[in-house]
Amino acid sequence: MKNTARIYRYFILTLLCLFSLAGKADGIEFDSYSWDFGQIQEADGVVSHTFVLTNKTSADLLITSAIPSCSCTLVTYPKETIHPGEKGEIEVSYTPSGAMGKVFREVQLYDYHNKTIGLLEISADVVPADRSIPERYPFALAHSLYANINAVPFGYVYQGTQKSKIIYLANASDKPMSLRFSHSCDKLTLRYPDTLQPGEEAELEMTFRTPADPEYFAWVMDTLRLQVNGEPALMPIVVSMIALAKIDTLAEVPVLRSYPSDPRLKRKGKTFTTRVELSNDGQAPLTLRALQLPDGTSANIQRGEVIAQGKKRILEIQSQRNENFTLRLFSDDPTRPMKEIRVGSLSR
Repeated sequence: MKNTARIYRYFILTLLCLFSLAGKADGIEFDSYSWDFGQIQEADGVVSHTFVLTNKTSADLLITSAIPSCSCTLVTYPKETIHPGEKGEIEVSYTPSGAMGKVFREVQLYDYHNKTIGLLEISADVVPADRSIPERYPFALAHSLYANINAVPFGYVYQGTQKSKIIYLANASDKPMSLRFSHSCDKLTLRYPDTLQPGEEAELEMTFRTPADPEYFAWVMDTLRLQVNGEPALMPIVVSMIALAKIDTLAEVPVLRSYPSDPRLKRKGKTFTTRVELSNDGQAPLTLRALQLPDGTSANIQRGEVIAQGKKRILEIQSQRNENFTLRLFSDDPTRPMKEIRVGSLSR
């Protein structure tokens, strides 16, 4: 069953990768868009693969950034211009330290105009090094119960879709452990064994599902609290995801900028306010799709407002409390569809 589940996840992720190719830049072709390293040993260290692109357009191409989905992935790309008809090599290196089982990593490439050139994916089946459970699992959730990680960012989960992540658990004791996780988000489901035998290693599979609602935009964080043999564990597991609409990459796109980067509250009567300048530096109108604010705050911008290309809009924020908070602005900027603005409190 475990192998079947892994094959299924690999199949789904491969389909998502293929669907994403519809957004690649016209005339920019890669010899492949995905590479599977197969089974690799954690102890062997870094593995690398080189993707080759061909500029089949009539214009020069300059790659300005390559953004990997994980710090364990390093990308090397040409810094010089790739002229029409020329080729360029993008080397993607993966460090499997601390990983185990099937892993997937992505690299997004952008050109000088901040347009997506292509999405590259690598995968591997990592065989962990032969070490003790506490060495391979650095997070002690409870006495003799360990996990490989304790914080899981899901990233984007598009409306009407789902995404799964796995944490590995291990029982380092000589007695069975009964496990029970609790959480509060109704869009998150968990799958894990009720009992973990001595020395056993097992999966905690977490799945976020977002409703097929075009109005649903949200940053969601949940805390998984664990009971081991009926007793509260020492450490929780924190998960988060960003629910939004998938944005088609077009030739002309909006680009959202904000200033200042660290706005601070000012006193205004019995409340506290601040202002942020929002500008559209792109080549298409920018639609503000949602604004997620903490309790006790409000803003003058509503869902659906549009900022024309080259124009600006002042975002006014009002808070009932003098304290730090973060607001999240959702838009149809394809590069950064959710922007976080961290507001600082008034200095006393």
